[in-house]
Amino acid sequence: MSLKSVVSYRAAELLIDSLRNIDLLLIAALGYATFVLRHGFETPNPVQVALLVLAPIVSSSALRLVGFYRRLHAFSLVHCLRMVLAGEGIAIFILFTLGYITKVTQEYSRLWVLSWALLTPVLLVAERMALAEWLRRKDGAGWMRRRVILIGVEPLLSKLAQRLADQYTEKVELALAVDVEDGTDFEAVWANVDRCCAERLPDDFVLTVPGAKLHLVEAIVPRIRQYWANIDICPEHAFIGLPFQNARHIGGVPVLHLMTRPFEDWQGLVKWLEDWLLTLVFLVIALPVMAIAALAVRLDSPGPVLFRQRRYGFGNREFVVYKFRTMAHQQQDETAPQVRRDDPRVTRVGRFLRRTSLDELPQLFNVLNGSMSLVGPRPHAVAHGRHFAPKIEDYLARHRIKPGITGWAQVNGFRGETPTVEAMEKRVEHDLFYIENWSIWLDISILIRTMLLSFHDDSAF
Repeated sequence: MSLKSVVSYRAAELLIDSLRNIDLLLIAALGYATFVLRHGFETPNPVQVALLVLAPIVSSSALRLVGFYRRLHAFSLVHCLRMVLAGEGIAIFILFTLGYITKVTQEYSRLWVLSWALLTPVLLVAERMALAEWLRRKDGAGWMRRRVILIGVEPLLSKLAQRLADQYTEKVELALAVDVEDGTDFEAVWANVDRCCAERLPDDFVLTVPGAKLHLVEAIVPRIRQYWANIDICPEHAFIGLPFQNARHIGGVPVLHLMTRPFEDWQGLVKWLEDWLLTLVFLVIALPVMAIAALAVRLDSPGPVLFRQRRYGFGNREFVVYKFRTMAHQQQDETAPQVRRDDPRVTRVGRFLRRTSLDELPQLFNVLNGSMSLVGPRPHAVAHGRHFAPKIEDYLARHRIKPGITGWAQVNGFRGETPTVEAMEKRVEHDLFYIENWSIWLDISILIRTMLLSFHDDSAF
């Protein structure tokens, strides 16, 4: 995922949800600024510090009480102004009452308190309108719209599409609606879905099928698991209007969650920052080693220093991976079989580079260009992916996240050649475990284990 895909609809939604914390910090900053204007840079006494801490908390709580953080009202000027005045009025009453009861009101400068109270509504309204303008611009670029692909059976499909078109509580972009029935040419369906996803990945796949045709779901889900999207099902009785317990909603329509996309919300931003920061550190350390390795490859055998190969990556898209060349140039081919133990195609220097995993170092540049991550499922050559995808049901689900230089499968002994379907199934099983159980601590442990295994891994050859 690129930073743009992370800081898009999901992050903007989180920004809306985080407004209370933002406002709390703004009120506190304004309180200190007005204190400095009245008293200069003298140190506040304990009673003044108490007000600087308490007033922002009381104000943000009062604003929440009057509905200031409800999304439908968050960016309307009229509602915003009315709610700010109501919330601040409640906050001032509470704070004045507390001050009167504790008999500390004489400790506060009237000019300071009055200027803080008058400027707070102005600041909050100005902040909200500026944020509204920024979100409108992002909405114009499609960032704030929830992109949805519908797959289902008529007439449920048309009903759901109409409900999403008529709703107003959430911006939903209906990217594609695909009608499927028994006997449908699914190859044509998937070609249509792939074309749509190549333009821009959806946020959600929503399936809507009658209870008598739930077997269609079994045919659909494995094929769309490769995309970074939520997968939901909208049952036929969702249109009756009865409330659903523990259901999430898309455009006001209740749906049941089948699968959540990995790295949702802030997790995606954390993963992106982890990749960039650690990769820059690793590059500083690795550049001298890479220079020596490049020279050794060049002197050992004729041919280019780097080997380039097309592999499957995020969203089942192809990309070019970089490695130090470890085989004779004329025998390195994208469709060539996987390297075997004592493979005669491997050069002398190449054998050492593969044994120590130093041949993978150029993939740090793949991380920087956004096609790979430090940790994730290892990318497979296009030819190998086409061979295994029809034979392993969950194979394409590996592509829900970016591939990694190392991964959970590799540090658990499933590295190197995968000559059988059973061997690849084990690798896929570990890759899916990583996707479903990701944490930054798991990434760190995998990186540490990778470095420890680099010089004594029997599966590296």
